[in-house]
Amino acid sequence: MLHELLLALYGCPGSVIQQTQSGSLRLIDNLPFISPSEVPLINRLCQLGAHYIRFQDFIAERSSYLDSDKQTAGLYAKVFSDALDNCLETYRARLVDLESELIADPYLSLNYVQCRLEEFQLLFPALSDLLESIERSNARGTQLMEKIVHRMPCGLPSAQSAFDALLQRCNRLAYRQIGDWMLQGTLDDPYSEFFVRLVDQKQQQQEQQKKPTAAVPGAPNATTAAADTSSIIVSTGAQKAELQFSLLPAYLPLTLAQRILFVGEAVRCFGLNESRSSAFLAELERLFLPRLETLADASQFDLLALEEFVADVRSHVTEQLWRLLMEDYSLEQQLQAVKDFYLMGRGEFYLAFIDLAGPLLDKPPHRMLGQQLRACFERAARAVGLEDDQALKQFDVWFDDSQAAAAGAGGSASDADSWSRVGLKFKHGWPFHLLFNDDILARYCQVFRFLLIVKRVQLTLQRSWAAQMIAKRGCRNSRVNSAALSKLEPHFLQRSRMQHAVDNLVYYLQVDVIDSRFNALITAARTQRDVEQLQVSHDQFVTALTAQSFLHNRPVRACVTQLLHSCLEFAGLLRNSLDSQRVDLDSLLQRMTALGQDFHRQTWHLLGMLTGLQAQSTTYLNQLLLRLDFNRFFSTAKPAALIPLPPHLRQTDAT
Repeated sequence: MLHELLLALYGCPGSVIQQTQSGSLRLIDNLPFISPSEVPLINRLCQLGAHYIRFQDFIAERSSYLDSDKQTAGLYAKVFSDALDNCLETYRARLVDLESELIADPYLSLNYVQCRLEEFQLLFPALSDLLESIERSNARGTQLMEKIVHRMPCGLPSAQSAFDALLQRCNRLAYRQIGDWMLQGTLDDPYSEFFVRLVDQKQQQQEQQKKPTAAVPGAPNATTAAADTSSIIVSTGAQKAELQFSLLPAYLPLTLAQRILFVGEAVRCFGLNESRSSAFLAELERLFLPRLETLADASQFDLLALEEFVADVRSHVTEQLWRLLMEDYSLEQQLQAVKDFYLMGRGEFYLAFIDLAGPLLDKPPHRMLGQQLRACFERAARAVGLEDDQALKQFDVWFDDSQAAAAGAGGSASDADSWSRVGLKFKHGWPFHLLFNDDILARYCQVFRFLLIVKRVQLTLQRSWAAQMIAKRGCRNSRVNSAALSKLEPHFLQRSRMQHAVDNLVYYLQVDVIDSRFNALITAARTQRDVEQLQVSHDQFVTALTAQSFLHNRPVRACVTQLLHSCLEFAGLLRNSLDSQRVDLDSLLQRMTALGQDFHRQTWHLLGMLTGLQAQSTTYLNQLLLRLDFNRFFSTAKPAALIPLPPHLRQTDAT
């Protein structure tokens, strides 16, 4: 009878101990040579055999998954099955010892067998519960590690040691993949089981285009905003790395996974430069591979040791990238070029460009407008002596002919013209893709469009002032008589008020916003010996530009847009009234009066909104408010009283 029991415990039931339909093993009823008191004991021992049969079936099934198309196939399933089989070696060895002992002493009792196998009465149910959880949730890859940790028994040393062995084997594979990713920038993951994966960017863009999205024009991408909270994910080559959150074990913090992701991407950046990659990768292996092997060989998972390892690798890689950017590739010069052309630091160049492109952009757009703008861009460079400037060659002007571009530029119908659809492309190379991703460049282009519109209005007002001076001095080029000039006198004052507002807006944007933030960025680039922190500083710089330029504050942006539109139309009418004799001066004066009143109304509303924002601890508005309304002229006077009617219109109004 004991021999039959040993065979059943080994997973080979016979005629005395049979397997039921539910998979359990039971002793058949009414055996005359079995005492009724022994039946429950035998059935209890037979459950070990039932568990063993289930374990063997699981091992046989999962070990064959390497050549299978099943969803749960993969390396982790194979490693887990092998580790489970190793855990059962102790059980099999115990059965062999029992068989030898029973042969040597045929008088050993059933209680002796129960005593020798008692430790497995605790282990096998825990393992069976683990397998049931894995099969129920179709766990795969690194999800198996989470299941082991979640089902690990506490207070049972023998069972806990077996679970530790299972976790250690799976951790070894995970450490190997972490090492490949962080020290080589490669992924050996044929079954997509690791929590980091590489995706084809073109395929991903095609899939996203098929999905309907409701995005706010000009607003930052939500995915990028989420990534920016801890680490800025960059893409290299035709593939982009991303986290598979469903495969991230619960005991690994998300911040740690993001650091692992970032380090691997940073190492891949070096791989794009063959002249530097071999020496850099060899140094990484020499410094950190022994530590990683020590972590992989540890009997228990040590989260603190892994975090320290990842932090050390990240610190070394980011410092090397910082040295590469600052010392070998002159990052400061690259940032200065971005400031000069994206943020209009080279004012003389854009003065020439606006003069050349103005006649084209003032007309309705056509198919050849983009090519004509590029020609104007090159002519403007030659006009100011920048035709051989290497920084300018990295930029190219373009025209967005999509219908959504105009609406996304400012959110106002008055701003939906060709000027708000001019963009600038930045052709950067390796390794500047670490700082200038698509979202950053889109926000730079948004700021550029706003600055271009403001600069155009400023120059138009200045040219109307030149025409005004010519007319007042009685120059021969003036076509205005003294009577008409007297009617225009009140509007000359109005033009100066508009010039005051626009000039101070330009000064605020260029000095208080761009220059101050740019100096802080350069200081951070020099002092932060960490490319990840440099990415964060650069993203904060661009975010500050868009925020302090009111690009995402719709009420303020709409008010500024309407104000600029009133100034632009007013300056155009003023120049027409001064440069032409064949105009209906009275109708022009009425329109100019209405525009002046609208300007003061918008200025009054703008100051009110800015004062409200200032009350919310928005300190950067102090200088703008001080320059626009230094003597409380606009904020205290009523909008209707700020622009006096001309004498000939006052009589008409009185009647």
